[in-house]
Amino acid sequence: MVITTAFSPAMPPNDGFEEAGIDNVNGTLNGVPAVMPGFFGNHLGIIDLELEPTENGGWQVASSAVSNRAISTKDAEGNFVDLAEADGEIAAAIELEHKATIDWVSEPFAKISAPIFSFFALVQDDPSIQIVADAQIAWGSAFIQGTELDGLPVLSAAAPFRAGRNGVEDYTHVKAGDIAMLDTVSLYVFPNTIRMVKVSGGDVKEWLERSAGQFNQIDMSTSAEQNLLDTSYPTFNFDIIDGVTFEIDVTQPKRYDNEGVLINPESSRIVNLQYQGQAIDPEADFLVVTNNYRASGGGNFPAIDGSSRETFEGPDENRGVLRSYIISEAAKSPETGLDPSADNNWRFAKVSTDTPLNVVFRTSPLDDVAAIAETLPAVTPTSPLKLDENGFALYRIDLQQ
Repeated sequence: MVITTAFSPAMPPNDGFEEAGIDNVNGTLNGVPAVMPGFFGNHLGIIDLELEPTENGGWQVASSAVSNRAISTKDAEGNFVDLAEADGEIAAAIELEHKATIDWVSEPFAKISAPIFSFFALVQDDPSIQIVADAQIAWGSAFIQGTELDGLPVLSAAAPFRAGRNGVEDYTHVKAGDIAMLDTVSLYVFPNTIRMVKVSGGDVKEWLERSAGQFNQIDMSTSAEQNLLDTSYPTFNFDIIDGVTFEIDVTQPKRYDNEGVLINPESSRIVNLQYQGQAIDPEADFLVVTNNYRASGGGNFPAIDGSSRETFEGPDENRGVLRSYIISEAAKSPETGLDPSADNNWRFAKVSTDTPLNVVFRTSPLDDVAAIAETLPAVTPTSPLKLDENGFALYRIDLQQ
C-alpha cells in the first residue's frame, strides 16, 4: 500500500543542510520523513509512504520518499502561470465566499496623501516603517494612560517585512489615495500581536546594534564596488527604533553576528543616539512597542528574551492597530488623508575619506523605483542600470555627503 500526503507550502531537506540526523537523499530527519515550509504557498510538499502489514494486524512504514512540487512558474514575460489545475467543484462551492473576501480586503477604508513604499527601507528612514511606528507609539501612549507607567517615553521598534527577501517583487508599494485592508497586510505581513517592553537607554543602544548587523563593513580605502547589504541577514530583524534619533557607522565591524552573538564587544556602529535632542541616558527607562515575536526573544536580540525585561501584552494584532490608527488619523484630514512620510530619525554616519567610494545596494528593478530615487539625494541607480544575478537592480548610496 502506498499513501501520499501533501503539505503546502513545503520543501524537503536539501543539500544546504548538513547536520547530524538529516538524510538529504531520502528526505528524513532522524529517520522520519519530513518537509519544511517554503514561502507564500510556492510549493506543495509530497511524502510518499509505502506501508506493509504487521503480524498483529496493523501497518508499518516499509519505505518513504519526499519531494516538492512547484505550484506555479513564470512565462517568458515574467507572468505567473499555474501548474496545478483548480478543482472545479471546490472552486464553485467557495466562489461566493472567495469573491466576498477579495471585495472586503480590496475595499478602501481611508486615504493617504503620499505613497508608502519599502524599496529603500534598508538604506534610509522609510514610510512603510514610519506609519507602523507612528501607529505603535500611539497605541503605547494610550495603553499607559492613567497607569504607573504614564509619563515614560514610548518608542517603537518595527522592521521592513517586504524588502526583497523573497525576490524582486517582494516590496510594498501603496500609491497615494485610497488605502485598503490588503495594503495593510502588505505593510504588516505577519499576524503578530502587539507587545510593549520596558527597557533602559543602554538596551535601546544594544537593540539597534543588533539591527545594524544588516550591513557589511565598508572599507574606506578602496574605490572598488562594495555591497552595503549583507543579504544573509533577514530583513525582519532590521528593527528601526522610532522616537529616538541615531546614525549608523558602517565603517565599523558588526558588534553582533547574524545569530545575535556578541563578536566585537569593542565595536560600536550606533553613534549620536539621542532622545529629544540629548544623548540618551543608558540608565533611563523607556517603553518600546513591538510584537510578540520580538518581545518573546525572536531574533535573539540582547536582553529581549521574554523574561529579562518587563513585558506588557495587548489584545490586538499589530496590523489591526495599524488599520485603526490610519482610520483615526485620516479622519482628521478627510480630503487628503494621512501623511505617512518618514521623519528621517536615522541615517548613515558621514564617511570622511579622500577615496571616492562606490557603495551599492540592491532593490526592485521597477521603473517606479528609479522615479522615487530621483527625490532621494543620497541614492542613484548605477549608470547604466545593472542587475545582479537574482534580477535585483543595483543602486549607489553616497555615504560621503
